[in-house]
Amino acid sequence: FKTRNCQTSLSSGKVESF
Repeated sequence: FKTRNCQTSLSSGKVESF
């Protein structure tokens, strides 16, 4: 997958790419 801006959320532990 292509990641432009990836932000790691520590609360959910998921990587959100947007």
